[in-house]
Amino acid sequence: MTLYLFKRFIQALFVLLAMSFVCYILIGLMPGDPIDIMLAANPEATAEDAARLRAIYGLDQPLVTRYGHWLAAAMTGDFGYSRLFSQPVFDLIWPRLLNTFVLMVSALLLALLVALPAGIYAAYKKDSLSDRLINGFCFAGISIPSFWLALLLISFFAVTLMWLPAGGFALDDASLWVHIKFMILPVLTLAMTSVAAYTRYLRASMIESFQGDFIRTARAKGCSERRVILRHALRPALAPVVTVLSLDFGTLFGGALIVETIFARPGMGKLIFDAILGNDYNLAILSLLVVTIMILIGNLLADLSYSIIDPRVKIAEGKE
Repeated sequence: MTLYLFKRFIQALFVLLAMSFVCYILIGLMPGDPIDIMLAANPEATAEDAARLRAIYGLDQPLVTRYGHWLAAAMTGDFGYSRLFSQPVFDLIWPRLLNTFVLMVSALLLALLVALPAGIYAAYKKDSLSDRLINGFCFAGISIPSFWLALLLISFFAVTLMWLPAGGFALDDASLWVHIKFMILPVLTLAMTSVAAYTRYLRASMIESFQGDFIRTARAKGCSERRVILRHALRPALAPVVTVLSLDFGTLFGGALIVETIFARPGMGKLIFDAILGNDYNLAILSLLVVTIMILIGNLLADLSYSIIDPRVKIAEGKE
């Protein structure tokens, strides 16, 4: 196991290095640069002023050279300052990463609490009325855009019933219930789209498990139906759900832009969007690298989970 984790760590370092190079080059190739944006607010600026500022900030050098300087500084822990917020980028990312993490984990837990029993029940009652109703809900959940669902929830719970706030973020000294109230609508928006996908994957995998010889053997031995479902059928059926969950674990960190924008929550998705539009090199690159790290962690957790779900999977040897 130690050797396997060490290999994954080395692979992660190469992925981060490649990701940082690609992101830096792509952002550098975008039209305009920070100096153009700065000078646009000063009508008296001249071309000589622009050239002097580019020389001061090193923007007159080739992109590869500038990336080398950035990488050398980053390896010492210096990720630079954000041009948009005038703060060290690491200090700027941490609170937004925490906000997104709380939102994402809450949405994933809620989605699993609903999807697991719904998928199991739909598979056990295959082709019944309840199965058709669950499938209809899943197709609707997959088809509804997240921004439209968010607007519907705001219109009903915040405008019509006035039970929940339409958006924003609770103050640090607010009570726990106030924090929960501000999180309910964005969590529901993210969870409902995930519930549909998890339910469909689990239903299909459970139906396949129910057709296995080991299920007939367990029933022939006199195992209760509850034990057959939860112990014998569910464990091998969880592998596809774990795979999808690991992908969502990383992508939600940077992919909740629409939800964070609609509900005015300061998170990683909104931060990456603002950094790229504002040509904030340091902030955009570090934000994208943080999202990459989260995706790598999600994939690693998924691989480790496979050996727990299915004992035939041998992580240490890298084979089944």
